[in-house]
Amino acid sequence: MRRVPIRMKLAAALAVPLSALVAVTTIEVVNAADEAAEVASQRALVEITLGPASILSAIENERNAAGVYMLGQEENFALRIEDPEQGAAETDTAIEDFRAEVARQGGSVAEAYAPAFDALDQLDELRAEVMATPDSQRNLANVDAVVDVFDRYTEIRSVLVEANERVANAIDDPVLRQGVQLIALNAQQTDLIAHLIRDLLLATLVGDPPNGVDTPEEIGSIAEGLARLHDTWDTIAASGTGPYAEHVERLLASEEVREFSRVVEEALSTGQVDLIAAFNYSTGDDPENLPYTIYGEGVKQVVREEAAEIEKAAVARQRWFLVLAAAAIVVAALAAWLVSRSITRPLRALTRQAKE
Repeated sequence: MRRVPIRMKLAAALAVPLSALVAVTTIEVVNAADEAAEVASQRALVEITLGPASILSAIENERNAAGVYMLGQEENFALRIEDPEQGAAETDTAIEDFRAEVARQGGSVAEAYAPAFDALDQLDELRAEVMATPDSQRNLANVDAVVDVFDRYTEIRSVLVEANERVANAIDDPVLRQGVQLIALNAQQTDLIAHLIRDLLLATLVGDPPNGVDTPEEIGSIAEGLARLHDTWDTIAASGTGPYAEHVERLLASEEVREFSRVVEEALSTGQVDLIAAFNYSTGDDPENLPYTIYGEGVKQVVREEAAEIEKAAVARQRWFLVLAAAAIVVAALAAWLVSRSITRPLRALTRQAKE
């Protein structure tokens, strides 16, 4: 019977613990790779949920311009976008950029936003109706048509908001999800403010009679809108912790936030609306420097920085485990060689002595 060399026997004996070491290290490498891939996927998900913010803002601007145009009041209001066609062009640019990114990611993301794109496709028909308004009807008596158009823009916007909420719920990291939710709350606030401006404007200019907030319907609608506005401020304040605290505190302390609520409260208590103040504290002369805009961009930046740090840490862990795996293999081979040598050398020496 052929003898098995002692070196082979030692190698077999050491193979089990050393193989276990290599196997455990390999499993950790695989887990780290999976984690890095998942983090990269989550970062892409975060980025896609930030996209609709620009579309929602553009739709609000277009909706406001359409309303003022249909009332024939372009000369009386200073809006960021005063021409409905210019507003439509900006909205379309934002939509196409977002559509391209969604198509790039595909899969469940594309499925989630499909209803939103179907709704956005209805914008062309709505725009055609706005621009087809006869000049003879572009006056304050056209309020019913304006309200209808305003509501239809809002319905289209709402479908996109709902789709984005579904995608945002798939974000696992609590800090990233917190930031995305804070941006969504900001978009909700600007929409509430637009609704309040609409109601104040209609009560002042085209009410029945047009003499301010003085009917139960006007009071009820504006009071409800203001209550929702305050509730959302409270939610933002409660959610604005951690890396987002600075931006939330600056927003809530801004003059626009404080004074807009005061203007609406005064309208409810006195029946008289200070439209100039209401517009100044909601849209202002420079919308790009409004606290709402600055807050939204600031929170977006924090979300992106947090996502980058999380991905960076995951990649670093993956690299560390790769190094560890390579080291484990080297150590296993070296240990087997050293142990084998430490045993076989004395045995060979004794064998030689015995032969002598």
